[in-house]
Amino acid sequence: MKKIKNIQDLIDLGFIIVSKAHLNDEDKLGWNHLKSSGNYNSLRETYGEVLGYKLNQGKWVYAIVVDNNIIIKTGKAECKNGIQGRLGSYLAGNPAYDNNDEGKPTNASTNRKIYRGVSKLLKEKKSVCVYAFPVPVEYVEKQIWDVKKIVPQQNVQEFEQIMYEKIELEYTPNGKPLWNKEKQAFKSK
Repeated sequence: MKKIKNIQDLIDLGFIIVSKAHLNDEDKLGWNHLKSSGNYNSLRETYGEVLGYKLNQGKWVYAIVVDNNIIIKTGKAECKNGIQGRLGSYLAGNPAYDNNDEGKPTNASTNRKIYRGVSKLLKEKKSVCVYAFPVPVEYVEKQIWDVKKIVPQQNVQEFEQIMYEKIELEYTPNGKPLWNKEKQAFKSK
């Protein structure tokens, strides 16, 4: 099995940059997603496609990359809005939304960590982008009661686990991305 040691190895597997992080005038994190023209910043265009999949559809595996050479996090996007939805969920980590009116936490620790970490990197004048790969759809026949149906299936957990096993980074102590939760990485919930 060929190991993923750098960004070129991701590109060789079919990953492309689907989004670039930025800070707005108020220092709030945002993502410029790939558009149909190949640009990343047009608000009026439709979302781009990778291997026929729009960014707001399907399931994806991804890597967050700093300065186009350091993989800091890998993961999967399995929400109904695709990779665009997963990156959007990281925006919920904005410190302004940490607690509700009763003082209780309102967002997940991963979203907070990514939001704060990416914002800090951008303030340090580093670039942050997301490389992603759409998990192909397979069609399988399933019997649901007395009805046989052909249904789509995307095994995003398998793709995520294989990607994690292939990663062997020279710049981290364990060879894995520093922002991944080691004990929970890639296990079914």
